[in-house]
Amino acid sequence: MIPLLVVLTPFLLIILFVAVKMKHYLDEYIPRRVIVRHEGDGTVLFVETKKKNIRITVKDFRRAQPNEVLEVRVNGLAFGRYRLGEYRGAYGYVESYAISNSGLLIEDADGKRYYLAFDNIHEAVDAMMDDNKKEKVIEVRRFHHSK
Repeated sequence: MIPLLVVLTPFLLIILFVAVKMKHYLDEYIPRRVIVRHEGDGTVLFVETKKKNIRITVKDFRRAQPNEVLEVRVNGLAFGRYRLGEYRGAYGYVESYAISNSGLLIEDADGKRYYLAFDNIHEAVDAMMDDNKKEKVIEVRRFHHSK
């Protein structure tokens, strides 16, 4: 019994390490809520995840597909529709909060780029374009299979 435990321990530790790293990326990069706020002449996005809140002072944004923005994963996690973490691509380095295949490439006032993608991203676009609303809170919806 002891030799089996000695043989399996490294494998179990590796599996545990991978699970902890995956949980870290999921908690840090999956958006739960996005707040669009118009302040003065500009627009500010607040992206809330389980572990952090990101403030993005929007300089420019455009709709983009993940395959045109996120080419090489530098530090993060990717599976299915999820592309989380830091990527490099045609637009340089991009911090990605993508849980869907349609999203926004956002450049902030400091020149940093973000890719934000979730199923109801159109609500964020509508709120950013509508200067009449001071603030809109968007609960991020995830894709659900209906069949």
